[in-house]
Order: sequence, then C-alpha cells, then structure tokens
Amino acid sequence: MLSFMRRHAKSWLIKIALSAIVVVFIFWGIQSYREEKLVTVAYVDGKPITVKEYREAYRNLVQIYRDQFKENFSEGLIKALNLEQQALNSLIHERLMLWEAKRIGMGVREDELRAKIASYPAFQREGKFDEELYLRVLEANHMTPGNFEEAQRRSILVSKIANFISGFTKVSDEEAFAAYRHQNQRVNLSFVVFRPSMYAKEVQVSDEEVSIYYSKHKEDYRIPPQVRVGYIGLQFEDFEDQVDSAEEKRNQAKQLAFQRIREIYKDLIMTQDLKKVAETFDLSFQETDFFKQNEPPKPFDRKFANAAFSLNKGEISHILELPHGYFVIQVLDKRESHIPDVEAIYREVKEDLINEKSEEKALEHAQEMFKAMVQGRDIHELAEDYNLNVEETGFFKYLNLIPKIGNLQDVKQEAFLLTYKNPYPHKVYKLPQGYLIFQLKEKEDVTEDMFIPQRESFKERLLFQKTQKILEEWLMNLKKEANVKIMTEIPGI
Repeated sequence: MLSFMRRHAKSWLIKIALSAIVVVFIFWGIQSYREEKLVTVAYVDGKPITVKEYREAYRNLVQIYRDQFKENFSEGLIKALNLEQQALNSLIHERLMLWEAKRIGMGVREDELRAKIASYPAFQREGKFDEELYLRVLEANHMTPGNFEEAQRRSILVSKIANFISGFTKVSDEEAFAAYRHQNQRVNLSFVVFRPSMYAKEVQVSDEEVSIYYSKHKEDYRIPPQVRVGYIGLQFEDFEDQVDSAEEKRNQAKQLAFQRIREIYKDLIMTQDLKKVAETFDLSFQETDFFKQNEPPKPFDRKFANAAFSLNKGEISHILELPHGYFVIQVLDKRESHIPDVEAIYREVKEDLINEKSEEKALEHAQEMFKAMVQGRDIHELAEDYNLNVEETGFFKYLNLIPKIGNLQDVKQEAFLLTYKNPYPHKVYKLPQGYLIFQLKEKEDVTEDMFIPQRESFKERLLFQKTQKILEEWLMNLKKEANVKIMTEIPGI
C-alpha cells in the first residue's frame, strides 16, 4: 500500500482530488477559522497563500492518510510521502486552476452547487439531503453555510477546469497496442560481467606509484571539518504518561516537554555550562565523537548536525525540535578541514590505486571480448578464454528489474531493441560491480490477439497517464504565467 501511495501521490489527478478533499474538512472536526497570524508561504499571481491556509491543508491531508493507514500511520510515513510539500502543492494547484477558470470565464451554477452539497452522506438522512442536519453539522464544526459553500464552489471549479483541460486527450487503438506491446514483450539475455575484483590480486604497485597517485588525487583525501558536541534532551514519549487524551497525547506531550526545556534553557543562559545544568536538573549529559556535517551521529539528523556546525567552540545552540524530542547542544571541540600526509593514509591510497588499475584491466578485457563477440565468436567460447561463466537473466518485461543485473534503464532500452538478426548491443555497459557484456538469447513478442481482451481497460489506463502528463505540463506553464513564488521554507507544524 505504501509503495502505491508513494507512486500515486505524484499523480496530478490525485493531487487535484486531494485539493478538493482538503476543502471538505468538516468530517474531521477541525476548527478552521480560529485566529492565526497571517504569514505568507507562497504567492500566486501576487496573491498570498497564508500559513493559516497551509496548516489547514496539511492537517487535513495528514488526517486523510491517518484514516487510510490507521495504526500503521507514523511520523516516518509523513516524511516518506512528503505531506508538507503535498499540502503546499495542493493549495498552489488549486489557486492556479481557479485563476485560469476566471480568465476563461468558467463558473459554477447554483444547481451544480446544490447537487454537490446534497451528495455528502454527512448531510443525508435516510439517503436524502436534510437541511437541518446540514446546518447542525456545519455549526458543530464552527463553519457558516457561506464559508462552506464557497469552499464547495472552489472544489467544483477545480474539477471542471481539470476535466476541461484533459477532455481533449484521446488514445487510438494503434497507440494503445504499441504501448501494450512495449510493456509486455519479454526478453532473455545471456551475459557476463568483468569484475575489477577479479584482477586485484594480480595488480602490483610500487611505493613510487603510490606517491605519484597521492599527489594527483590529494583533494580526494581531504577530511572535511568535524565537530564534537555535548547535549541534553527531553524525549516526547517521556511526557505522554502525563496526558489523559489518547488523541492529543503526542501534541500535549510536546507542549509539556517544551515548557520543561524552556525552564532548563533559562538557567543555561545564565551558566553557559551544559554539563552543570544537566546535573542540576537531573538530566543525562551525552557527548558525541567527532562527526562530519553530512554524517550526523545516530540517532540524529542533519538538523542536529547543521546546528552544531553553525556554532563556535563553547557556544550553545537554541532549543532544537527534532522528531523524537527537544535538544540543546554545546560545541566541545572542532577540527578544521585538512589533507593527511601520505604516510598516515598509505594503505588507503595504495588500495585505491590497486582498485583503479583493476578497473582498467576489467574494462580492457571486456572491450576485447565484446569486439570478438560482435564479429561472430560465440559468447560461451569467449567467456571460457577469460575464465568467466555465461549467465542468463531469464525472461523479463520492460517495466521489470533486469534479473541478476538491476534497474539500468539504458541497458533495458537497448535490450528490447535487439532482434535475432541483430542480437548485440552497441557497447560495453558499466555496472556498479563491473562491466557488462550481453546478447539477446530469446524474445517473446506480443500479438494483437493477446491484446484484444484487455484493449479497453488498457486504453483507460493509458488515457489516465496521458491526462496526468498534460495536466502536469499545463500547470507548469500556468506557474510561469501566474508568477508563482514559493517562500524559502515550508512552515513547521
């Protein structure tokens, strides 16, 4: 399910649907109209999208996924699906569509609005719209009919403009069969891989060669700046037992943790001694080893590392909100960037030189074999000359990973162009583990008779994909026309 949601979270049609859902937020009891400071997160045609609107969209999007995944919902899922960016995108796309609808004179009739509202089960009694129930539900959710109906007008208009833009998209039978054939053909490849590791034991290098290699690649051995810090922290989960409400447990635990860390921080400002303050408040004072900015110590993330590297030795950070708690850090020591002498890293440099020479040897032999193969020599005979075994991928489709090789798009593209008459690729391919030589062994084609039973359903899927692409391109053009400006950071929730 997660992989499905990741893939289709990128679908413009689903995003359009989500943006429509976002405005129908009565079902989750969100108090949408409380007073908040208006901070702009983006502009569309010079008009702001405020942090209030963004937060409402984000909260409702989170609730949609929480209802979908139930007990499997987590902070990790929020990050994996990038819900913060999705929420902002949904608002921008809605504004763009409404802007375009206004430009072309598209509107919403009263009967369309009434039908839309009457279709919601929340406003129905025994399958029919009930105006008294409608008003009670809105009142319970702190909304007026005017506010709700305006949101519904926007939702309808977004759907209409999306359908209008995509309504000219067509898929012919010929186009559908070509796409079906491309996706369902299967090939089986014979292949060998020349691995540099095969040659490592044969390669000999002298001290002079190591020294020359080091001189040419000095910058490769530069050690970036490093820092060592001490820190204290309050975990959110340690405050959850002070909260009665299960629904509000995490939010209230965060509030309690923040109140406590703020009290501690006041004392820290006075003493400037994190270790001493930890003792005073009976907290655990922890120290890290030296670490690089792009390699934060576990279990911390780049936010922790970035804060550490922004400080001078002895300085104390502000209160950091991290996924699992609030933290304060103090820099204990710093190391500047430097390049070690060759003597200090001799073994590493020698190993790198051997790997480079092994790589060169593997490529040289791969190119020799490839040249002989395309001139007509049998792949199995050639493999024996190099003490290699010929392997087979087994049959696979274009949309699948290549068995035993991986998801190399350029290899797949060429593999499916090969024929029995012309079974060889045009070059040796580089893999992470070495150099690949392959040839077509078998190919299973697709006939129209195989396609006919699936033609209509396949055409629908292909039409959906084409529509996504058209909407994506259309929205990209609209962004330029409407001068969309996104502020530097998405606000925290």
